[in-house]
Amino acid sequence: MREPFRSRPRIRPQQPPPPEPEDQVIDGVITEDIEQSLVPYTEPEPAQAEPRPRPQRPRVKRTRLAHVDLFVLALMLLVGGTFFTLMNVATLADAILQWWPAVSLGGAVLWSFIALIRRDAAAFLGGAGVVGLSVSLLLDSNDVAPFSESVIGVILISLGVAIVVRGLLLRSTEAV
Repeated sequence: MREPFRSRPRIRPQQPPPPEPEDQVIDGVITEDIEQSLVPYTEPEPAQAEPRPRPQRPRVKRTRLAHVDLFVLALMLLVGGTFFTLMNVATLADAILQWWPAVSLGGAVLWSFIALIRRDAAAFLGGAGVVGLSVSLLLDSNDVAPFSESVIGVILISLGVAIVVRGLLLRSTEAV
């Protein structure tokens, strides 16, 4: 017959460990000198000490920016303000006025790519919106389509593509 089911296991008292045998010295045994013994005798090696930790080089304290995103935004505002001031004063060449949206397009694509690598969906969608705005400005500066007619459509297309890419690449792994 089996024991009934118990929710707690039965605890049996532990037996004390057997006493260690003391040095058993037999009276009348002749001890030998170490030099005269038949078996070669080697000195036991001393217990090895704990390995010493390797000395570490002193760390150089680096100053890091707390918010790199805000620094880049402030830098972009500074450069953009200078550029648009020069553009309004008409001191820039015609080639620069025609192709400046390509530079903002490159920056927006780079920003979106970095956000995609960092798996930051909000920054990726923001970069995609700036990509749409830059494409619309590029179309206007090259006299392909007026800005007022193309801005909404191009931004919506780039945001739609970004949402699809976000859904495919930034999908959470928990939903599998």
